[in-house]
Amino acid sequence: SGGGSSPSFYGDVFRENHSDELGGALHFGGCSNMLLDNISVSGNEARWAGGVGFQGCIAEIRNSNISNNLAVSFGGGMAADGSSIIISNSAFERDSCGWAAGGIHTWQGTLKLEGVSFSENVAQLGGAVHSDWSTLILEGSNFSHNTATEVGGALKVFNSHMLMDSCNIEDNISLVDAGAIDYAADTLVYDSLFVVKLQNTRISNNSAGRAAGGMSIQQTHARHAMLNLSIDHCEI
Repeated sequence: SGGGSSPSFYGDVFRENHSDELGGALHFGGCSNMLLDNISVSGNEARWAGGVGFQGCIAEIRNSNISNNLAVSFGGGMAADGSSIIISNSAFERDSCGWAAGGIHTWQGTLKLEGVSFSENVAQLGGAVHSDWSTLILEGSNFSHNTATEVGGALKVFNSHMLMDSCNIEDNISLVDAGAIDYAADTLVYDSLFVVKLQNTRISNNSAGRAAGGMSIQQTHARHAMLNLSIDHCEI
C-alpha cells in the first residue's frame, strides 16, 4: 500500500506469509495517518521486515501482537525507514533477525513505544530494538529474555536521541557486549548533541559474555562531546 493513502486495520490476522524482499506480511510506503489496531502478525518472513515494514510513513499501532516473525537483515518483527511510528499496549515476542533488531528496527525516523513488551526476541545487534539515526522514545515498556549474539541484548542504539522513562529491562543476554543496552555515537548532525536521558528505569539481572553486563554508552572517533547524557532515579 502507498501513494499517500491512509489505510486502517482492526482485528486482522496475518500469518505465515513470505516475501523475498520487503515486509513478510505487510509493507507500506508513503502512507500517512495509518492505524493498525488489535492485529496479530505471526510466523511471517522476509529479507527486510519479517512482519511489517514501513517506508516514509506515519502510523500508529495499538493493542497488537507481533510474534515469531523472521527477517534476514533488519527487523524480525517490524522495520521502519524514514517513518514516524507510535506503538502502544502491544507485544513483540520470539521475533528474530540475522543481523539487526529481533523486534523493531528504525532508521532516520521517530519511534515511540508506550506500554510495549519485548520478550524472547533474538538478533545479532539489538535483541529487541535497533535504532539508527533516529529518535527513540520509550515509556512504561518492558524488555525481558531478549538475546543479542553480538551487542545489545535488549537495545542497540546508534547516533540517535534516546529518551527512556519508567521502563523495566531485565534478564536479557548479549553473548559479547552490553547485556541490556548498547549506545554508541560517532558523528554529530549540525553540531547538535545527541540527547540520551534515562529516568525511573530499572536495569537488572542482564548479562554479557565479555563487557558491560548492564549498559554501555560510548562515543568514538571524536575528541569533543557528542552526548547530552543524564541518568536519574534509575536502578542499574
